[in-house]
Amino acid sequence: MSSPWGLGIGAAIVMGALLGLPALILVPVIVLIVQGIWGRIDVTFLLVVAVCAGLGAGRATMEGEPAVPADLAESTGARLQVESLPRTSAAGDSVLVSTEMLTFDSGSRPADDLIVLAWLPEGERVAPGDSFDVGWSVDPLDVVDPGYGTYVESRGAVAVGRIWWLSDRSDGSAFYRRLIDLRHRVGDGLQKVLPGDAGALASGIVTGDDSGLSEAAREAFLRTGTTHITAVSGSNVAMLLAIWNLVIPAGRNRRLLVVQALIIVSIWMYAIVVGLESPALRAAIMASLILLAGRYGRRPDLLTLLALTSAGMVLWNPDHVRMVAFWLSVVATAAIIMRVPTAPGVGWKPLSRGVLEGVVLAQIATLPIVLWTFGTWSLTSVLANGLLSPLMWLAFPLCFVLAAIVVVVPWIAPIAALVPLIPLEISLSVVRILGAAMPPLDFHNAGLAGVVAVAVPCLAGLAFLGSDPKRWGGIVASQWRRRPVAVVALLIGPALGFLTALLLVLVRA
Repeated sequence: MSSPWGLGIGAAIVMGALLGLPALILVPVIVLIVQGIWGRIDVTFLLVVAVCAGLGAGRATMEGEPAVPADLAESTGARLQVESLPRTSAAGDSVLVSTEMLTFDSGSRPADDLIVLAWLPEGERVAPGDSFDVGWSVDPLDVVDPGYGTYVESRGAVAVGRIWWLSDRSDGSAFYRRLIDLRHRVGDGLQKVLPGDAGALASGIVTGDDSGLSEAAREAFLRTGTTHITAVSGSNVAMLLAIWNLVIPAGRNRRLLVVQALIIVSIWMYAIVVGLESPALRAAIMASLILLAGRYGRRPDLLTLLALTSAGMVLWNPDHVRMVAFWLSVVATAAIIMRVPTAPGVGWKPLSRGVLEGVVLAQIATLPIVLWTFGTWSLTSVLANGLLSPLMWLAFPLCFVLAAIVVVVPWIAPIAALVPLIPLEISLSVVRILGAAMPPLDFHNAGLAGVVAVAVPCLAGLAFLGSDPKRWGGIVASQWRRRPVAVVALLIGPALGFLTALLLVLVRA
């Protein structure tokens, strides 16, 4: 059973970092409502979560806003240092850089370590620690598209730059450079032995680089709400663990220190190779803690571990709460944990049923985030994700094995590629068919009221389909018999909020 203390502390810190000072009121009120339904008020717990919300809010305010030069857009060049691993997308490779010097037509001057999201010239590879002179054009966030600006800001950058050329280069970390070269070698090798979109899909599954997808395939993934398949997420790390489970079955050997150290190192090496994206970082932390707990005979509650891991990430870097990938990963993982059985010795039938139910539950849980961020949603997304789930559980390990073959014994890779090609092509066919079946619904004009109108029934669905609906239903029924007026008072507020939001959506439509 999940620990209310762990869940409360973790959630309070994250909400504090997200909402700031208002969380000092909102979090205790929510806890008080839940305790009221439960039938027991714990003042100590209430005070602790209030302090944790204040801790999260205080940590977020510690990140001061950097002073952006008024003439930054007039800069024609700079001396930069690479601060992050590069990320690859259809638009090219991007990387976070800090400025050491800015160049203008009138001359150069020192810069105050401004963080800029810079797009690299085609074919150029850089690694953390590299420094170089560049010719570029740069735009502060107040002149870029608001949605894109929010994404750039969530990565800690104050501007977007397009680098045209590099010179006077000084190489940084050789370790990171080798990992980046390995990522490109794996991605290029997969696309070489697998034809067309299948190779790009395999590359996206293993490395997160799906830039080779055709425009038609990319649009089909967008229409069906399945772009997360080619994005590096916790499922990639989970699949890596599953491969280790096949190689070293549960038993005495799995508990050997050298084996557990090898598994943990491989997980973190993979997370670094794919760029330490928020979902991969969270999954790597959780996987490491689970393995270490198992060594000492402990089985941590996954939902509590998720809450505390998320809180730790936010305390380390408050920018995580502004990243859509962070929230989608945390919410989807929580929904899946609620349905997937984790007890030892669970058969494949209940496990498969739990995974499929978890995928559906994750779609429900993330729907408000998707609508708020992207403004569109496809009715085919639940069906598409349900059909792709078993296919991906087959394709993921096969693609990882093929990636190892590509690197170690590339001469047999063309033959080995025939095996993962089957689930990959079936997956692409499913996405294309469902993508063409129905256009996505447009919610851009619904606004916050529309998101609230969708979020309330989604929360009700989570409560009904969650891990223990009968238990919570019994608690509510018991409190209804004892305190009907209090239960009505606790439920009438959300109900009125939902009806008001729905009315606003209908009026706008």
